[in-house]
Amino acid sequence: MTTWVAFDIETTGLEPGSRLLDLAAVAFDDHGTVLATFNQLVHPGMPIPPDASEINGITDDVVAGQPSTTQVLADFLAWLPSRSTLIAHNAPYDCDILTWEFQRAGLELPKQRVIDTCLMAKALAETKDNRLQTLIRHHRLKVIGDAHRALPDADAVRQYFLVVRPRLAPVPKPWTGRYAHPKKLPRTLSALPTWVDSARRLRISYTDAHGATSKREITPYGYATTGSGLMIHGFCHLAGNRRQFKAERMTVLRLTSRDCGSSRQAKVKT
Repeated sequence: MTTWVAFDIETTGLEPGSRLLDLAAVAFDDHGTVLATFNQLVHPGMPIPPDASEINGITDDVVAGQPSTTQVLADFLAWLPSRSTLIAHNAPYDCDILTWEFQRAGLELPKQRVIDTCLMAKALAETKDNRLQTLIRHHRLKVIGDAHRALPDADAVRQYFLVVRPRLAPVPKPWTGRYAHPKKLPRTLSALPTWVDSARRLRISYTDAHGATSKREITPYGYATTGSGLMIHGFCHLAGNRRQFKAERMTVLRLTSRDCGSSRQAKVKT
């Protein structure tokens, strides 16, 4: 009998290099019986951006005293059944975020294969869109706990998978991540991890794709190596929203005051 593991995450953003805030997984058998659960809030090591908190309700105060990302991921790997198949909705996103975090923590990636229920929903084409919340309403799935938190969504993935599996054979694929944690940063950006962790506001000069150069201030939220090179994302105070920047086009002019919408950084449990 197969052991399936539906999982979900909450994060500091959608961009490459966003950090983990909440990780949950539900192990179940072919009959849908829940065998075990994993559910843990995570201290991301940085102030949580306000727009992320507005979506998932996870604030600095909520993660105060919670374990570090490294500890949570190590605990998750120890909990994860070795002979299991993972399931997530829009799995590439979850795998991208977690791949970056596993690499940052110096941990190996899961060996399990992964099923994407979003692809299953697209193939069946029963709803106007393929968002998990839409599928929950359409199939009248039972929501346990707070919406937009990892455990309720992981269990909703479990329920949806059980509903559609008899009609559509799932296709497990190897765990892959499109984004990587940089092994080495450029000398001029060597302090970037510290700037992110401390919400250090930067004044930069940036040249866009059209060759136009502008000066702006940003609060960096994260960074990752992508197919386009090293990318940095954060809040752009000039534009008033999140933006992504190619590191090769960015020059840090000076550091300014701290600013991430948070007056303090929550403590992390070691």
